[in-house]
Amino acid sequence: LATKGQTESSQEVIQMNEELLGKWQGMIEIPQSPLEIILNLEEASGNISVPVQGITEFAFESIEYNGSDAVITINIAGSLIKIAGTLKNETIEGTFTQNGQSYPITLKPYTETPVTYKELLIPVAGGELKAALQMPDKPTGELVIIHAGSGPTNKDGNTIGAGANNSLKMIAESLEEKGIASIRFDKRGIGDNTALIKKEDDLTFDLYAEDVLAIVDYAKNDDRFNEIHLLGHSEGALIMTVAAQQNDIASLISIAGIGRPADEVLMEQLSGSLPPNLLMESEKALQQLKAGKKVETVSEQLQSLFRPSVQPYMISWLKYDP
Repeated sequence: LATKGQTESSQEVIQMNEELLGKWQGMIEIPQSPLEIILNLEEASGNISVPVQGITEFAFESIEYNGSDAVITINIAGSLIKIAGTLKNETIEGTFTQNGQSYPITLKPYTETPVTYKELLIPVAGGELKAALQMPDKPTGELVIIHAGSGPTNKDGNTIGAGANNSLKMIAESLEEKGIASIRFDKRGIGDNTALIKKEDDLTFDLYAEDVLAIVDYAKNDDRFNEIHLLGHSEGALIMTVAAQQNDIASLISIAGIGRPADEVLMEQLSGSLPPNLLMESEKALQQLKAGKKVETVSEQLQSLFRPSVQPYMISWLKYDP
């Protein structure tokens, strides 16, 4: 039989386990690219969600508790992840380890963000695009379709590694206050629409424009809307410009859209950071891509910009002159 002291110790462990149970939200502190995760800790199981990567409630492989400590293992496509954390003052602090790399992690109790929009499923090439309809109580009949900028930027205007600014979310909510409806969405390969791109090679600039046109067609079949506007930020401004030329819309709104071909802008950006040999290689690569030809040999230092899997997108992008 357990002694009185042993019983009290067991009760303490159980109590600490109970305090660990529930949903936790926080950041993996990856340098220059912090990543938001949500953990749902249950007694013998649990799951992880990574919103910006489209991972929702992916089951743990295992979870173990020891007093105020929790150790979680997760196996995603053969990649083993270990999360070890300790509960201190309603905060879990610990480490996130994957592929031999470890990063600090801090988690707070999860707070549900109120959803103020209606989710739409719009037929597009390869499936359905999830979109957010911000609908005012007293609509004017106007609709603004909102497109985010370049990179892994979601429908709210937040980019992986750059924190949350909610710029596009605030635009949508401000329009709603004025009676103007809006539709915004995660691009293919991002967040809610991660699954619409199986591999990077399949993504093209024109595919983005086609998604916008699919939303326009959807809106034109909705009696609530009699005027459609396109709004794009940064690279999204050019995408909206291309889409606007292929349909009848009321207006085009460009927020920080470039006014020169992308290769000129890229060369200007690269000139301040690359040595002469890599700058010359970049210029030749851009000329070749602009001519519609893939670049077979790319230096290791330029792989992030000219990797083979991104070249189809660049070829389709560089053919447009704003």
